Amino acid sequence: MERDCFGICLDRALLSKNRRATFTHVRAYQTTDSLKPEFEQDVLVSFASPQMSGSEVLKELLQSKDLMWRAGYVCPSQD
Repeated sequence: MERDCFGICLDRALLSKNRRATFTHVRAYQTTDSLKPEFEQDVLVSFASPQMSGSEVLKELLQSKDLMWRAGYVCPSQD
């Protein structure tokens, strides 16, 4: 799993493989200035949840593709 300064990078592939996993401290960030290089852009928290399953995050991610999705921790499914 890839991490950056905001946490675990969540994308469609990762969430599809971890639908039953639990993700904590889930956040979605919106960039404020797309003309700047990525490392200079300001971000705003657009969505936050203390805990979500991989399938719940995937559903939200697919509805709002322009956001950067991150999580603090992942608890893998035991099956």
